[in-house]
Amino acid sequence: RVMLAGLAGAAGLAVAGVAGWQALRGSPPARTLYRIAGGPREFFEDEEVIDLFAAEGLTVQHTQFGSGQLQFIDLSKYDGVFPASAIMARYIQGLVGNRAQFPSFGSPMVVMTWKPIIDILTANDIAGEKHGIGVFDVMRYLDHVHNKKRWPDGGLLGNRQLLLHTTDPSTSNSAAMFIAVASYALNGNNTVTDAETVARLLPRLRSCFTPQGDMRTTTGVLRRDYFEGPGTVPIGWVYEDDVLDEMLTERPREISYLYPTPNVISDHYFIPVNDHPDGARIGRMLQSHERFIEIAQLRYGNRYGAGTQKFAETLAAKNITVPSHSTLDKLGLAGVPSTDILGSFIDALQPQRKSPA
Repeated sequence: RVMLAGLAGAAGLAVAGVAGWQALRGSPPARTLYRIAGGPREFFEDEEVIDLFAAEGLTVQHTQFGSGQLQFIDLSKYDGVFPASAIMARYIQGLVGNRAQFPSFGSPMVVMTWKPIIDILTANDIAGEKHGIGVFDVMRYLDHVHNKKRWPDGGLLGNRQLLLHTTDPSTSNSAAMFIAVASYALNGNNTVTDAETVARLLPRLRSCFTPQGDMRTTTGVLRRDYFEGPGTVPIGWVYEDDVLDEMLTERPREISYLYPTPNVISDHYFIPVNDHPDGARIGRMLQSHERFIEIAQLRYGNRYGAGTQKFAETLAAKNITVPSHSTLDKLGLAGVPSTDILGSFIDALQPQRKSPA
């Protein structure tokens, strides 16, 4: 049974290097190997992050998994996992004996799109502006899907059905977050808590996934395909940091995005899965190390509970506007269903995938 999705991404590996100051001391001190499954590849492959771990006598070996895979990997091959949601963190804790968890950075969801597409969405009352932020009305979108709305004939998108591209909910946390938000909206802005409501809402949710055909397994693949152009991904459901880390590069590619209403914030939690003596120390570093926080926020667009003011100020200086946590509250935050309820949605959606007509 698929309980929840964890983190998106293709398999990758990063091995830590040696900090410059250590090299000056002659032969570097022995370092401890620590193996982490899940978490953002770009962060763990960052050279400065590698050096910061090395300065603490640590070599962190990171392997990235699609979120659903975290439920099925052999945890004995890893020392810690880094899922992207509180529910997945609780599920992992149940597997490893309710060990400590260390909340760190997180991200709300965004709809990655294109300026000409925003004009079409605006004309159909799906896109708009609230509190100075471009927004994507999830309930209006769901109504258009229910009515089988199509993109304007003769345009770049032909006469295809108007569909938001998501990842596969069995392998990716971002798609599970879409289910959480969509079910909340369909349930009158109430979190789904019972099997009867799951059954009632499933046909509406199925119409969002079935016409997609084969879905991307990770958010990273969806983001990669987005940059092929609006004909490939006119609108895509991704994390805010998928957009911001692109905009924070020296030469960002063209990108437009909207904040869904309601939204949800998906937080990362580091969980040691064995008795490795450095597990808690790495957890505390990811949670509160000042430089780690700066790198995650200002280089890769991740939010932290601490330092959000500097985060917003830095982005504003680059002409990047992001909603504060209080603005996200005003725009509306959805409640995420329990592991069992969300798993019921995901399980029921699995047999429904088919190739698009």
